[in-house]
Amino acid sequence: MSDLSRSSTPQPSPSPNLVLFSCFLRAAFAVVEGDANVQMPTQQKIILDRDRYLPFRQLGPSKQVILGHPNGPFSPSRLKTREGFFDAVIFRLITQASPILVQEQQVYFGSPVKFKDAIKGKKQQDYCNPSATGQHSRFRNIAHISEYWEHAKGWGVHAADPKLTLESLLSWLTGKEGKKTRFYGMGNLVGWLLASDYVYAGLVQMPEASKVGEIIFKINAGGKSGLELLGFKVDTQEACAESMRSVWVAIHKLLTPGEIDKMGIDPITLEHALCKFSRLKGCISKVSRNPLFLMLQ
Repeated sequence: MSDLSRSSTPQPSPSPNLVLFSCFLRAAFAVVEGDANVQMPTQQKIILDRDRYLPFRQLGPSKQVILGHPNGPFSPSRLKTREGFFDAVIFRLITQASPILVQEQQVYFGSPVKFKDAIKGKKQQDYCNPSATGQHSRFRNIAHISEYWEHAKGWGVHAADPKLTLESLLSWLTGKEGKKTRFYGMGNLVGWLLASDYVYAGLVQMPEASKVGEIIFKINAGGKSGLELLGFKVDTQEACAESMRSVWVAIHKLLTPGEIDKMGIDPITLEHALCKFSRLKGCISKVSRNPLFLMLQ
């Protein structure tokens, strides 16, 4: 039974915080649609750095380039190949939100040698953004790409496993090979991003919102902060799961089906949006009483 149909009792009206969250989503989507009247601080922040602040996961510049390339790592022809997986790891651990990806739209490498050829003569900031996922990370560098390639050789077998799930994929991506981390720099956050990429690629199933809540509790993902900001409990895995389910139900009351479809709101994107909501909380608190913002209800 889905999270939307699980409750047989009437649900209370969404709280003011959830209404504010829905206004944030509408304000953000006005940026996506190119609305000329984008004056609010949240919108200006998103315009300056969509990869960092846009709440719609699949509409960020980096992901749009990856998805739009015919030989991208998540394209059907490369989805289960060693080369495609290597490029997916390079995307999430090195090139995300960097000029080589967003401006030059270089996606296809397929080996450490070809990647090194592509960055020859470039400055590090041209191909690697150490703050791509939020805080500056010293783990985002090219020192370990030969290890990425080596550990990618078993991807075809792993990807073909009919029992593969989002959770088991996340565990493999962030796990160890012997005593060393399999993919250097692949912590819980980047592992969650990459495992989720494979949901959209059709390799593993989209989870229910409550399952996403369980996962983000385990890995302490950014969506937890967004749930707390909305006034929900996240102190246990069960509470986090129920909180995500509640937000999922509420957002289907606050947004129209057409808006949900255009924004691409699904359980994973909802967690992504909660993360951005938390990241922009300073701006949101300034505009929450702005009549323009409240008109978005």
